[in-house]
Amino acid sequence: MWNTVLERFNKTSKSVQAEEIELGTVVTLLESLSSFLISLRSKFDEFERRAIGVAHVKTYKDVNQRKRRQTAQHQDINSTPLHGRDKFRIETFFRIIDTLITECKERTAAYSIVNLCFRFLTEFHDMSVAAFEEESKAFVSVYGSDVDDSFPNEMMHFIEFIEKEKNKCSADAKYTILKANVISTFPNVTTALRNYLSLLCTNCSGERSFSRLALLKNQLRSTMSHDRLNYLAIMTFDLKVIHPLNTDLILEASLASGNSAEVGEIEKHAKNDQMCARLGWTCIPLVVEVYGGWGCEAKECYSRLSKRLAMQCAAFCKLVHLARSAPPSHIAEGLALFDKDVRQCFAECTAVDAADVEWMQAQLSLSRGGLGLRSLSSHCVAAYLASISSSGCDKWNLLVEPIELFNGLVPAEDAITLETLATSNMRQHSLSGKIEDQQFRQLFHISSPANRARLLSISSRHAASWLTVVPSPGLNLHLEPNEFQIAVKWWLGMDVSFGSCCPHCPDHRLDPLGHHALTCKHGGDVVLRHNSLRDVFVEFCHRACLGGQVEVGSGQGHDRLNSRPADVLVKNWHLGKPAAFDLTITSPLNPTTLTEAGVKCGSSAQVAEVRKHAANDGKCKELGWVCIPLAVESYGCWGMEAQESFKRLAARLAIQMGCSRSQATTTLYQRLSLSLVRANARALLSCARVHLEEGVEV
Repeated sequence: MWNTVLERFNKTSKSVQAEEIELGTVVTLLESLSSFLISLRSKFDEFERRAIGVAHVKTYKDVNQRKRRQTAQHQDINSTPLHGRDKFRIETFFRIIDTLITECKERTAAYSIVNLCFRFLTEFHDMSVAAFEEESKAFVSVYGSDVDDSFPNEMMHFIEFIEKEKNKCSADAKYTILKANVISTFPNVTTALRNYLSLLCTNCSGERSFSRLALLKNQLRSTMSHDRLNYLAIMTFDLKVIHPLNTDLILEASLASGNSAEVGEIEKHAKNDQMCARLGWTCIPLVVEVYGGWGCEAKECYSRLSKRLAMQCAAFCKLVHLARSAPPSHIAEGLALFDKDVRQCFAECTAVDAADVEWMQAQLSLSRGGLGLRSLSSHCVAAYLASISSSGCDKWNLLVEPIELFNGLVPAEDAITLETLATSNMRQHSLSGKIEDQQFRQLFHISSPANRARLLSISSRHAASWLTVVPSPGLNLHLEPNEFQIAVKWWLGMDVSFGSCCPHCPDHRLDPLGHHALTCKHGGDVVLRHNSLRDVFVEFCHRACLGGQVEVGSGQGHDRLNSRPADVLVKNWHLGKPAAFDLTITSPLNPTTLTEAGVKCGSSAQVAEVRKHAANDGKCKELGWVCIPLAVESYGCWGMEAQESFKRLAARLAIQMGCSRSQATTTLYQRLSLSLVRANARALLSCARVHLEEGVEV
């Protein structure tokens, strides 16, 4: 009996502990286990026959025992004494089975209470409309901080959508939402599915981790370092990853090639191949050594862009370290060759042949509107002077020439002397910043009014966040090659007009900086760009558990659309007051604001904020809302009110995501910036496609 019972319990326990199992499956397993135990009550004869076949004793113990005579006062006339087989079956066998059934049902009931809240997500095919709506509303009452009141209607829409997609279980439903990229359409459903699929059915893995950690950190290992303890703990916790590794193969590969990157590739394959195969993906590990050596698969996978940039530009820090220890005049020729290689690499990777002025901008840092491809020939003197200043070297005669070279790169007010260098600790960051500031001023001075407005806008805070995003097609955090190419041209101020008229309104000729292509309202690109930014903002509002309703009108008058004061309405934004966010995208190259935009950064966004307040403050005041315009320039410069709102949103995100505020702020601006640049690139490319169809050579 025990062999049968424990074997079923063991198999069920392992299934329940699986990471990918759902709560509904756990309830079904436990209910089926209870039914299995109930069926065992009728199998006493079978278990008895098997036990007699194994045991040496063929009779029960009390059969051959002397029966004790009970006195009259202890004898119960209504009870029938049990002996032998009947006594064992009723008092032992049934008691064990019934105890197991009771305990199993208690555990099933605990899981069932939670599963009832999510039942409508997995059993909606078998539920009536009334029952479905009732359970959806009950879910909102329990998880009101995660979903809003529109969840039942959204769920009804989602059922029709999932029926079309032919997916029946919640895991497939979640995959369908990600694959179809409709998170903004079903934000509440996505949150509900995420909550359901992330429920931990057991805490066995956590308990085992603490138990194994106690075995690792014992009295004999009291002097173990923190790093070593972390490494051993990770190896112990992830034994299923360590066991498949072929240590002999790893050692042979390491000894034969001397390439630790290949060893890293083998480890990554052992860790990820099984999961990637289950998802239908191909695992390609991109492994790089500390000293710059890339693995074979990384070299084969990388395109010319990634390969050349990794081999050339990744060595910038090495050469800066060399520049800190060698006088600039001694290594000037080698650094100039390196800068030339970087420029050639950039041209081959992006198919963009930048002129000298455009390359001057590309060499600036991201905070100054560049691409971060800094010139070593310009920054080597800052590295050398900072190194000498911090080392306390007393051979000041070696610094005369570097100081003269540095002073020739910066304006007179930023010039330094031997006395300044000896009395203050110069840092490389501040010295390089002075050089870049002068380069930006020179570039700004020789630029046209339109290019000045462009430079001020792209050098604003967070405007270049799209360049810091780690590309990930699976998370939709990437640009297609043609989108990246046109975005780089547009960012550097190169000609993106394709030398023709606008295909949507032939009366307007396309300008070189792409102003008309990004503001033309006839092609639909303006609306798509607006909606993409709005959807990103709504997604982050839901992540912060603030909710958010899209395209909310006042509901007054016959024309509700025209009376809509909010692109996104957040009911509990600050101090219990609803906030009506109205997103607007403006261009600093607009003729009405071009003059001021070429002098003051963010002036176009400021004008847009004033315009939105004038249009919506009255409507919002009547409704008891707070009007907050989210104004952004086409180059990524956000208005002050938008920045304050994002700061408040990032604080809520940090709490919900369990990260720092700076990390939440960076993530928010990266997503918004990438969405804006992708929409701009597609708007520019839409003109290019029309011209290509007409036979115009681009």
